[in-house]
Amino acid sequence: MNKYIRISLHILYFALYILPIFLVINGVGYFSKYTNITVLFSIHIFIAIISIYLCRKQIPFYKEIKYKKYSIYSIIILFILVIISIVYYFNIGINKYGNYETFSDVIPQLKVLYERYSKGVQPYAPLEMYSHKPYPVYMPAHWLILAPAYLLNFDLRWIGIIILLITIFSSLLIIRTRFISLLQMFFGLIISFVAILSYCILAKSELFVTFETPIAAYYIILAIGLANRNLVWITIGIILCLLSRYTVVFWLPLFCFIAINELTLKQNILMFGAILSSIILFYILPFLIIEPNLLSIGIAYHNNAAIADWFGYGIPPISWTQETGVSFGPILKLIFSGDAEQEVYKTRVLQAFMMIALNIIGLLIYKKYKGIINYFDIALIMLYLILVFFYIFSPLTYRYYYITIFTLSSIVYIISTSLPRNKVKILN
Repeated sequence: MNKYIRISLHILYFALYILPIFLVINGVGYFSKYTNITVLFSIHIFIAIISIYLCRKQIPFYKEIKYKKYSIYSIIILFILVIISIVYYFNIGINKYGNYETFSDVIPQLKVLYERYSKGVQPYAPLEMYSHKPYPVYMPAHWLILAPAYLLNFDLRWIGIIILLITIFSSLLIIRTRFISLLQMFFGLIISFVAILSYCILAKSELFVTFETPIAAYYIILAIGLANRNLVWITIGIILCLLSRYTVVFWLPLFCFIAINELTLKQNILMFGAILSSIILFYILPFLIIEPNLLSIGIAYHNNAAIADWFGYGIPPISWTQETGVSFGPILKLIFSGDAEQEVYKTRVLQAFMMIALNIIGLLIYKKYKGIINYFDIALIMLYLILVFFYIFSPLTYRYYYITIFTLSSIVYIISTSLPRNKVKILN
């Protein structure tokens, strides 16, 4: 293939990762909410398909490029400049939205959970600070991470962004030692940091009145493990994802099947034993045994919030999350019949069907390309795709949820554009 054609194709492929950031942040400023979500969904599907194709063909985008031109120092300088920019704009946002409790109850709920726990009180109980007494639904890894902010007395929102930046940087360092070029480091870094800066500069309060950045960091840890075939990182990533947001549970059936077929009995026992032990130690024993209905209460609370938003607020009622064009909610609202509760239920059923279908598709891809595409690469791409489908087909999707998808996509980009390499030994 001609050098310039190769470079042009690479630029187009890279642009596919950047365009969804624009569509989520401000796509409805240019398109209707129906067009925006349709284009957004199509791009994500296209990325997954091309990623599978590139992993199968092992097409080296950088074949003609002499990597010695791209010094590690330039990457370090770029990283420092981006960090300075993120810190600068994040600090502006924190100061602007100092009264975050008036915009969202996310951070106030997390604070109450941590404060109760630190005082030896059962954290999961209705919040008396609000007239409607909401029930806190956040998992332990989402609020235990607040400890440094309380101990060192600084704004807790810095914890999330610091951890996210560390994991992004770690992913590039670890992956670089295995199979990627400095140029890939550059482009992988850009995807994640463009996403973060776009949220800080263009998305108003999204990152400043919520606490989604640790969730994104946890998924990057899992992605690092999959990209590097490192079972320790994979295990830690799964534990953190399960203990912070349950979405990863829809990917686990596929991963379990692959692990059982590809890993040794000892590796499976150690990995899944550590995961199960952590769930028991950090969730079941301290919280679920005390309140056995904790999960069902949390799910019911979230479902009621989805129904309320689906019905809308004000006169005439408006579903504000559906106005952002980041889910199929407004389209499904036109298709499904019944009241808000019935329509949300039908959307949940469709969402569940999509999760099952993606696990089946992942198994078929694994079977078809066994020995051609590394099974961990398939697992990583399907993790990305399952998150995309989960949020796009959810009855209640906020724009800030996508920060996880965008930062995760940088790892997908790196593995799909990597140079042909020898098989990497699985690390225990």
